[in-house]
Amino acid sequence: MYFRIFLFGSILWWSHLAVFSQSEPNHFYLGKGEVTNIHTDAVLRNSYTHLDIISPDKLTMSVEYAMTILDNEGKSLGNVVIPYTNFSHIKKADVWIYDVNGKMLEHKSMRDLYDISYTGSNFFSDLRLKVFVPQIKQTPYTVHYKYEADITDYIHLPSWHPQMSSSIFVEKATLRISNHSNSDYNTYLFNIPDSSVALEYRDKITTWEITRLPSFMLESFGPSESDQLPRMEIVTDQFQVESYKGKFDSWNSFGQWIAHLNSGRDTLSSQTENYIRKLTDTIPQPREKAKAIYKWMQKETRYVSIQLGVGGWQPFTATEVDQKKYGDCKALTNYTKSLMDVVGLESYYSLVYGSEDDSPVEPQMVYNQFNHVILCMPFDGDTTWVECTSDHMPFGFIGDFTDDRFALLVKNDSGKLVKTNSYPAEQNLAVKKITIDFLEENTIHGKLEAQYHDLKIEQKLAQIERPLAEQKENFYNQYHVNGLKLNTLDYTLLDSVHPTITESCDFTVTNVSSVVGKKIITPLNLFRQNQKRIAADKNRIQDIMIKRGYTETDTIVMNIPGHMKVAGLPPEKTIESDFGTYHSRGYTNENQFIYIRTKRLNQGLYPPERFEDFRNFLNSMMDADYQKLMLEAI
Repeated sequence: MYFRIFLFGSILWWSHLAVFSQSEPNHFYLGKGEVTNIHTDAVLRNSYTHLDIISPDKLTMSVEYAMTILDNEGKSLGNVVIPYTNFSHIKKADVWIYDVNGKMLEHKSMRDLYDISYTGSNFFSDLRLKVFVPQIKQTPYTVHYKYEADITDYIHLPSWHPQMSSSIFVEKATLRISNHSNSDYNTYLFNIPDSSVALEYRDKITTWEITRLPSFMLESFGPSESDQLPRMEIVTDQFQVESYKGKFDSWNSFGQWIAHLNSGRDTLSSQTENYIRKLTDTIPQPREKAKAIYKWMQKETRYVSIQLGVGGWQPFTATEVDQKKYGDCKALTNYTKSLMDVVGLESYYSLVYGSEDDSPVEPQMVYNQFNHVILCMPFDGDTTWVECTSDHMPFGFIGDFTDDRFALLVKNDSGKLVKTNSYPAEQNLAVKKITIDFLEENTIHGKLEAQYHDLKIEQKLAQIERPLAEQKENFYNQYHVNGLKLNTLDYTLLDSVHPTITESCDFTVTNVSSVVGKKIITPLNLFRQNQKRIAADKNRIQDIMIKRGYTETDTIVMNIPGHMKVAGLPPEKTIESDFGTYHSRGYTNENQFIYIRTKRLNQGLYPPERFEDFRNFLNSMMDADYQKLMLEAI
């Protein structure tokens, strides 16, 4: 699924902090470092990274850092991980461990480091790791670490992450770039305050120095940690991977490079072409043709990520996927596009950043900001996006992994940024109807019929293919209803651009009500989402982020037995805010009590000073969801 540059960059997150200094920084081995706050688990005493750009396809990198681990929670921050691939060579590496008094506890050279392959059950790569995990019980201790590497065939230089975690206090971090190539480079800074960075220019050398970056606490309903940590992206205006040369002067140029990588890789066997024509011959509508091809592709292939050599960026040929029946996001998207070409359906290979939480593409910053590939199909009046790596995703549904963001559409040997489709709150809909009968001995019997639309299907989509026992277990864990027993449970999927999952179950619940004399007090809405109250935060710093909106409507119909009556109607509840709305009311209709509850949360970004309003809004809705109905024996 992922491009090599992002895989490599994520490992460098832990390892390329720092360049080779001439004197031993002995004072960095002593004590705990500067006074820090309660969120600090480690102190980056000093890091130094030197990148020497020799040519558009060659650079050297030297790294050094000293990190003091303060407590057990910070021990993972002292792990040494040095990545390398066919495009990089680690020349030397050393690790020293010191106690709080500056006494050296261990020294490891490169031959002492574990060398492991970065692969998995459905992932193959030439990425390997040099690893050392300190086994030190007593904190604090300091990890001092150096390595040097040669790197060739890169798209852009390794990112600089002066602060790897929110729990690290940074005393000093330095980046130095020497440019001896004929090309220039751009730097893009994120979350680096001007007050913390100093710049120095000398000949062809530029130095950035950051000091005294505090650790910080992650806040609920706020940006993800990766969106808050400081980083720098370093992008040369020319690059080369093996024989493929490219430029980052525009999105169009980068699109041309991708098109060049993909050129000639769309050939299929005549047998497959004939099958696809036969499969779609009787289907007149273009969208339905595309859906039939997509469904066939899902059944015939499986996702396996293979990142070997230039294959970290270049897809397998369509013929290879056809024969092997597997591929990564690049290969499966290229294959699906080739299948669509057979019957003249227009489609485009499109790069996107896939993640539920991480930063969106910045249109004004031209560099490889992508880690995933999907397919764009511009049907008349409605552009459809297709996820090619899933064996169960509905046709035209991409979910929250790639929705509402820029993608680079590769078209006619060019590149253009376009927006993927979004799913507004009124479409992300969950509608439940629950019918309840009261039985003897404080037991109820009921039926639930629920429909989930668009992004709301994602919490249920994975359930469809699972065994019944796992489906039931997930249902129990979702609602935590004491005494609940599912007699039946069934899921069905309406496969469309706006998909719907229907959930049906028959259930009984024992000891559901409280009995006080002749009165019975029973919950109104058993199948509400499990929630925790939001605590006050008077020192809120980050904006409030509601990443995606949704709407829920629950209708509960209680059949009241003849020997009972409703003792009093619950109060009607209305909560209105720019964050969303909530309304509930109950009424009787002959021998039935009917309760209707509607909740809507709006997508949006709100300033931190609104957090108390937001907290009160969420807690008020949760309190309203815990209303009860009082019945009385006649």
